[in-house]
Amino acid sequence: MDYNFLEILETETIKRLLASLKTYTNIPLTIIDARGNFIFETGCSKICEKFYKNNEVTSNMCIESYSDCLRNSNDKNYLITKCRNGLNQIIIPIVENNKRVGTVILEQFLIDENQSSDILIKADEHGFLIKEFKDALKEVPLYKEEEIFSLVELIIDIKNVLIDFIKEKQNSENSYKELKLKNYLLDRVEKTQKLLLDTSHAGLYDLNIVTGELFLSSTWKEILGYNKEYHLNHIDDWLEMIHPNKRQVIKTTIDNNFKSCKENYYSEYMIKNSREQFIWIKDKGIIVRDDNEFAIRAVGSIMDITENKMFEKALYDASFFDYLTALPNISYFKRTLEQSFEKLISGVVYYIDLDDFKKVNDLVGHKLGDELLILVSEKLKSIFNSYDFICRFGGDEFLVLQENVTDKNMVEKTADKIKKAFKESIELNGLKFHVTASIGITFFPEQSLDVNEVLKNADTAVNKAKRKGKNNYEFYESEMFSEILNRSEIEKYLREALHRNEFNLNYQPIVDVKTGEIRSFEALIRWTNPKLGFVSPSEFIPIAEETGLIIDIGNWVMEKVCYQIKEWEKQGYEFEYVSINVSELQFQQDDFVNIVRKTIENNSIDAKHLALEITESMMIKSMEKNIELLKELNFWGIRTMLDDFGTGYSSLNYLMKIPINTLKIDKSFIDNICGNLKQEAITEGIILLAHKIDLEVIAEGVEEEDQKNILLQKKCDKIQGYLYSKPVSGEVADNMLKAKRVI
Repeated sequence: MDYNFLEILETETIKRLLASLKTYTNIPLTIIDARGNFIFETGCSKICEKFYKNNEVTSNMCIESYSDCLRNSNDKNYLITKCRNGLNQIIIPIVENNKRVGTVILEQFLIDENQSSDILIKADEHGFLIKEFKDALKEVPLYKEEEIFSLVELIIDIKNVLIDFIKEKQNSENSYKELKLKNYLLDRVEKTQKLLLDTSHAGLYDLNIVTGELFLSSTWKEILGYNKEYHLNHIDDWLEMIHPNKRQVIKTTIDNNFKSCKENYYSEYMIKNSREQFIWIKDKGIIVRDDNEFAIRAVGSIMDITENKMFEKALYDASFFDYLTALPNISYFKRTLEQSFEKLISGVVYYIDLDDFKKVNDLVGHKLGDELLILVSEKLKSIFNSYDFICRFGGDEFLVLQENVTDKNMVEKTADKIKKAFKESIELNGLKFHVTASIGITFFPEQSLDVNEVLKNADTAVNKAKRKGKNNYEFYESEMFSEILNRSEIEKYLREALHRNEFNLNYQPIVDVKTGEIRSFEALIRWTNPKLGFVSPSEFIPIAEETGLIIDIGNWVMEKVCYQIKEWEKQGYEFEYVSINVSELQFQQDDFVNIVRKTIENNSIDAKHLALEITESMMIKSMEKNIELLKELNFWGIRTMLDDFGTGYSSLNYLMKIPINTLKIDKSFIDNICGNLKQEAITEGIILLAHKIDLEVIAEGVEEEDQKNILLQKKCDKIQGYLYSKPVSGEVADNMLKAKRVI
């Protein structure tokens, strides 16, 4: 008997049956005729298509594996074996009248999880990219031993359908028999599909589109948490389980799939399980049509993809949202601003940078600092509308995008509103925090049509706001660009200033408030560049700190001051000390104390004649470590002073803990002392406490006689300021020491 498999396999019903087998089992199927010709394939798995068939060695092994199949299964009903690349196969000969007329092969699956290790070892030997190969291997289906025998039964049943179909077709002689054959075949296919449903470990279903009747596999019920006795008999019952927000959309999609000419469909949606919880499922399948192309049946599977969706959401959140505040991040902000450009929308961007927030972290730790940032984000939400786009740029920086806002007066009101909100203290863990913000503002597309340039403009504006004294806002102006160029030019020349001997020192007298006699000096650096001219310390010191040049500059100052002290000691002048300002970067050097000692020793001076001024903000950072550092300096006889007291986190309590010799009250504190009884009282309190703990007190920035008189009355020790003298050259300071008074 001649078996024309090609004619049989071209039959639409048989094609759909074999294709549905791949859908249900995820295992490729191949049929070979008696001559060894490949007459049907449902397609390879990803691992074969991408790797094994694209490598000469493994491709040849695939061909040899098929030869093995034909050679080794002649006398068997079925054979379970491995191909030469390590994947499993089920081989079932098609035998009629003791003659092999063809072979059905179900292939490319795993039986044992341990197979993966051996396959990976071989993959590495073949030079495959292991990461990509692993991803492909994960898609290879794994069947347990008990499931394999169900698969064998299934393939045998399909083989028998093919044989019966051939016999019936050869015996049919008229259209009546053809119709009978077709009905017989449909009945066999339906039974086989039912077997597939029960065999598969996917959540399978079979829908009669005409009647709406459903047949569900036990695994389908398990996925949704129902027992095997649960019945869901109609498609309408299924639709009722879909999330109400998407129910109509999914229903419309299903109807459109059935009405179209599509053979396959795919969708993802949420469905309610037995615990009344919504889970995400992936729903895919094939549509069976009659001779008139009307959809009569849908056979498919569902898979619980809730974990995948959660992972996708986590990835999305990580990509577009800040983990701490849950605000959108800079990537999301840029995308939104780009969309505003595309829609030709005008607007404004606020760059909000918290002032000195690093001090908060240093003072109370990052954990509490993070909690404070969360409260700041909530504060911003309360200021802006829900449709304004608030983003955490990173660290202590935030961005706000307002669309359709172009009125500068309105923007100023918003900026004032932000300032006012930040003036209010924030309470956290029983502590009160006063956090201010500097704000940079830029308009778009008026000032730029480029996302990165908008951010650069806002950054330029916020930096200017900070330089003006913080807790301020600035609108970006094109002139600011020249300021940036100016800073770049300063940095360029600053790098060469030491080598070119462009720095010099001035000395400002520190006088006894009672007698007016000079007791000490503060050394202040000055810079004059041949091209830039005189550059203010307020301009170049911040740049030196940002670039790290301050360390070399600071060491130069120390060396020059020690040399000057040496000269004055030789002259026999009477003075207490010369103080120098120490930068944070200098102070935090591991060998800072040794550097100071070596400079003193190299110049052979008395250590008590050198005083080091540090600021409150420096002291607060790593308090315990800094206290030990000050103790070590004191041990070597080096005087230490707390500068700018009253400008930072002023605390009389911590003042008692730190081993300093002198307290300097900042100029901003002294400015308001006249006519302000409260300020007078505070100043008096500081002086009294300082004296009780044996600290010398110096008032900085004294410019008026009335200020001096109040300080004299409050028993301040010394004063420094323009009332007596501006900073002077070393030569003038030398003459002052000779005269023992200000000249």
